Amino acid sequence: MKIEEFKDKHKGKRCFVIGTGPSLTKKDIDRIREEITISMSGIIFAKEMWNFEPTYLISVDFGNFADPLFWKGYKESNSIPIISKWINLKSIHFNYKFTQEQVDYLKKAIKVNFINKELWGPRLSGPDDISLDLSKGIYQCGTGIQDLCIPLASWLGCNPIYLLGCDCNDKGHYYEYKTDHTDNGVVDQRVKTQYKYFAERIPNLYNLNLSEESCPGVKKITWKKLQ
Repeated sequence: MKIEEFKDKHKGKRCFVIGTGPSLTKKDIDRIREEITISMSGIIFAKEMWNFEPTYLISVDFGNFADPLFWKGYKESNSIPIISKWINLKSIHFNYKFTQEQVDYLKKAIKVNFINKELWGPRLSGPDDISLDLSKGIYQCGTGIQDLCIPLASWLGCNPIYLLGCDCNDKGHYYEYKTDHTDNGVVDQRVKTQYKYFAERIPNLYNLNLSEESCPGVKKITWKKLQ
């Protein structure tokens, strides 16, 4: 299947974009088990912890395949896989050769082009560095929520869209697994600014996170008001 076939697939239905910040809890997950959900990378640990898998599992980083624990989670996932073609070029840059099992996974995944002119271009920061038209592609910076999760929710026609576990702080993740990933949860100002641009383009985008610093510019909402 191609990404064009997913245009407005869930038009008018609400969805939850799930980050892997430390605020994410089993109680949150229990509330959305029957909902349309989109997440990435470390959410694969929620399968063992809480018996949860998102509707859509995205990847924008070949590190999800190079890291044994992450790759195990991806290959055993029952979620719909959607990936950026950036993964292939980045693997070439690092001279990483996919196994046949990984090649088969990449073949079945729905692929999205990236618009960046260069593999290692300048850090994206402006409103013109965000694309909601997945038929053209996405701007790639290596932050999965902004790069693909939120654009995918918009492409699917979801309305409203709720952000959960997107903490925007340096306090790590909801899981405590020791992995080869060096990411410690640090989020720079560029990423925070991107939330503001998404909020300007997606009217019904809401922030369900508890931390004050999360998702600047995105309207906050509580579970009580959502229900």
